[in-house]
Amino acid sequence: MNISGLFYDGRSSAAKIARLVYLPETERIRMEDAEGNSMAEAHISELVFAPHMGRVHRSFNLPCGGLFETEEHGAMDALQVSMKNGAFWRFVHMLESRWIWVCLALLFVMATVFLSFRYGAPLLAREIALRLPPGVLHSAGENTLKTLDRMVFSPSDLSFEKQEKIINEFKDLWDAHPDFQLYFRKGGQLGANAFALPGNMIVVSDELIRLAEDNPDGLEAVLAHEIGHGVHQHAARRVIQDSMLAFLLMGLAGDGSGVAELFMGLPVLVTEMAYSRAFEREADAYAMEWLAFQGKDAEGFARLLVRLHEEGGRSDKESRWQGWLSTHPLLEERLEAMGFALP
Repeated sequence: MNISGLFYDGRSSAAKIARLVYLPETERIRMEDAEGNSMAEAHISELVFAPHMGRVHRSFNLPCGGLFETEEHGAMDALQVSMKNGAFWRFVHMLESRWIWVCLALLFVMATVFLSFRYGAPLLAREIALRLPPGVLHSAGENTLKTLDRMVFSPSDLSFEKQEKIINEFKDLWDAHPDFQLYFRKGGQLGANAFALPGNMIVVSDELIRLAEDNPDGLEAVLAHEIGHGVHQHAARRVIQDSMLAFLLMGLAGDGSGVAELFMGLPVLVTEMAYSRAFEREADAYAMEWLAFQGKDAEGFARLLVRLHEEGGRSDKESRWQGWLSTHPLLEERLEAMGFALP
C-alpha cells in the first residue's frame, strides 16, 4: 500500500513531498522522498493517528517526532483498520459522519448536563458539606461575618440587656441547638432580616427584632428557620454547588472568553436561585417542625412573613415567572404550606 502526502521531520517546519509505503509482512511503514530514499521508518503500532475530523487532512505522528499528512482518507482508513488502537477513532468518525448519531449524542449531553444540574450537584454538595470539619465551617462563617461587618452591617443598637432578654426568651430553642450562636447587627440596607452563616452562626438584624416586637412566636419561627439552614448546611452546600456548576459550564464552554462567561453566568444564576428556593422550603419545614414540637401554630410565623414581604415593598400577588427569578419561594406558596392564605 502506498499513500502520497507531506512529511514533517520534526526538526524543521518545512514539509517534504513523501510517499508512505506499508509493508504488511513486517507491519512497518517507511517514509520515502521523491527519489525513493527512506526518511523514516516505524512499526504500525507506534503510529499515533489524529482523530478523523470531517474533510480535514488525515495525519499521524511517528516515534521519531515526525508527522505525515495526506488527503487520501480512504487509504488512511485502510491503514488504520490494521491497528488495534484504531477502533475507537473509527467509532468516533462513524458518530460524526451520521447526523442521527450527532443528534443522539447532543441529546445525551443535554440530558447529562440537566441531570447533573438538577440532581447530581445538589446530592454531591450535600454529602461534601455534611462531612466538612466543623473548624473549616466556623472559619468560613467568621470570615463571612467580618466581610459583612465591613461592607453591610453596623454594630447593633440594641442594649446588652435587650439582647440577653431575646436570647433567654427563646431558651428552649437554644438549649435544643447548643452549637448555634446568635449575633445581633444593624442591618442597614438589608433592613429586617436574618441570616445563617457557616459554622452555626445566626445573624439577626435590629430591624427584624423591632418588626417582631409584638410577635415573639413569629421571631422564634424565623430563628428556627435560620437554624434549619444551619442544620442542613445550606450555606456550605450553596457555595459547593455554585462552584461545581461553574466548573461544569466552563468545561462545556471550552474557554474563559468574555462571551462564554456571560452565557455561562445565566444558567448558574437561575439554577442557583432554584437551589435557594429549595433550601428555603427545607428551612421553612424545619421551623414548622419546631413550632409543632413546642405546641405552637404557625400563625405568628405567617404574619411576620407577610410583614417582611410588605416591608420589602413587594406586591401581595406575585406571578409564577417572578418565582423563577427569586431566591425565595413565592409568599403565597409559603403561606399555603403553613395552611394560610394571603390576607
